[in-house]
Amino acid sequence: MEINLHNNIIPLNTALASTEGTVSLYLSPLASSTHSLFPRSSKKVEVPCTTLNTLGKRFKDKNFDLVKIDVEGAELEVLNGGKTLLRNKRIKRLIIVAYHSPTEAKELTPFIENFGYVTNTYSIGSDNYIYAEVP
Repeated sequence: MEINLHNNIIPLNTALASTEGTVSLYLSPLASSTHSLFPRSSKKVEVPCTTLNTLGKRFKDKNFDLVKIDVEGAELEVLNGGKTLLRNKRIKRLIIVAYHSPTEAKELTPFIENFGYVTNTYSIGSDNYIYAEVP
């Protein structure tokens, strides 16, 4: 972030889900980018967990210009933890990686649209990405 001259990004050492507390993070033997909240291996660690709504309270004087969600199939879990932010349109734009299951984009799109967001799904090969924004 620093070498790219970005000073408006706040890294947080926590998982996002629909509840507060701790969650099991299942460690992938392939790469750290594929660790998941869903059991995919026998190795796991307990990590702190928060919700998008809690982050909204923590940063109550800010809106979120862009939230990118790529959490290895737990995208709906993260969005469920942000219903208040979505309802109040405090998240202006979302990019959601939706290729962890064949029906993921079709399941996530109506959920986001129910909060009044306009969505577009883009496919690159077999990978789907949902872009959503406040109209």
